[in-house]
Amino acid sequence: MPLADVPNLIPVTPELFMVVAAMGMLMFGVFQKSGEEALAVKTSSQAGLMSVCVIAITAILVFALANRPMDAFGGMFVSDPFSVFFKFLILISVAMALFMSRDYLVRHNVARFEYAVLVLFATVGMMMMVSAGDLMSLYLGLELQSLSLYVIAAFRREDQRSTEAGLKYFVLGALASGMLLYGASLIYGFAGATDFETIALFATAPKIAAIALFLRVMMEPFGNLVDQWRQVVIFISVASMALGSFAAIAQTNIKRLMAYSSIGHMGYALIGLAAANRTGVAGVMVYMGIYVFMNLGAFACILAMIRDGGQVEEIKDLAGLSKTHPVMAACLACFMFSMAGIPPLAGFFGKFYIFVAAIESHLYGLAVIGVLTSVVGCYYYIRIVKVMYFDAPDNPLDRKVNREVSAILAMSTIVVALFFLVPDILLEPAQSAAAALFAASGLR
Repeated sequence: MPLADVPNLIPVTPELFMVVAAMGMLMFGVFQKSGEEALAVKTSSQAGLMSVCVIAITAILVFALANRPMDAFGGMFVSDPFSVFFKFLILISVAMALFMSRDYLVRHNVARFEYAVLVLFATVGMMMMVSAGDLMSLYLGLELQSLSLYVIAAFRREDQRSTEAGLKYFVLGALASGMLLYGASLIYGFAGATDFETIALFATAPKIAAIALFLRVMMEPFGNLVDQWRQVVIFISVASMALGSFAAIAQTNIKRLMAYSSIGHMGYALIGLAAANRTGVAGVMVYMGIYVFMNLGAFACILAMIRDGGQVEEIKDLAGLSKTHPVMAACLACFMFSMAGIPPLAGFFGKFYIFVAAIESHLYGLAVIGVLTSVVGCYYYIRIVKVMYFDAPDNPLDRKVNREVSAILAMSTIVVALFFLVPDILLEPAQSAAAALFAASGLR
């Protein structure tokens, strides 16, 4: 092969390293002895440690490419400040999730090395989605992420809820993949191409992964068709905020409440996309950066909700937590107030930047709806705080909280509580990434 035909693999170095490392870990696990529970736990622990090291090295490789905008495979893969920003968020989220899940896997007798390998493959898929410069590379990244997550969802094979979750996720994912390919075929039929740069003859911007993907796709190839797709995004945003806010009110299970809450938060993030300006894109990136720490911190608290060695999930089980676990109660209260958008916590700034972007684009109605649904959300967030601080403890939770969960709680609380002191640590990279995205799309 002539040297000129050799593809430039520098932009894809972090993903290549993670894929090779994951395959190496897979072979390491395969050749371990099976059938011994203690050995399985040890192997799982080793795999978890190796995966965290892989993530750390990958983050270094991503950082090395931070100021070098490049593409690979004929523009199908893009490395720029926008993708680097979201890759860091993804890697931080995955590393924290691996730390939190270690004790959970052991407690439920599902500590197997495959878990860490699947997480790494899913991470590669997310990173590919973030760097997609073509509808085909976008699809490959989405499928790599989805196939790994199908298995993770059904990882507790003996548990009916886990297998049901895996099956539902598979059916929903298959339907979504079919719809994505159908939409891509329509775009190809109209524009005669699938890469974002050529599609922008047809229109003009190529992402934690789905929101980043939305930003890349809607603002790069379709940036000049804002008036055509803005109404759809506004509808999805309003529907998500309304569903997330009102459906969460009736929930008694804290995991379900957080699931509906996540729907609402994605609706808020979409306000920035609907604004379709630099402030909006930067606002979405700041919002997602803050959301990572709020959500992971809240789920760290949920994982620490153990009674008699078993997991509990009901909100009522938090009764009197301020008396039995004062530090954990204070951390969870911090996350709840931040998600509600109470100043001066980080969540307030996330929503503030989003609403400012909406006002700049004269989307006053959307901003008002966002504020009103935030008020509704305050009810169920503050209800959790009320249960922790004002209800008498009935059957208190176990006092032991493992070190990994404690570390994540501490780090997340510090970020959420003290963000107002150094907002530029997230705002400046977000503004630079937004500017790079707009420059790539030719928009102002």
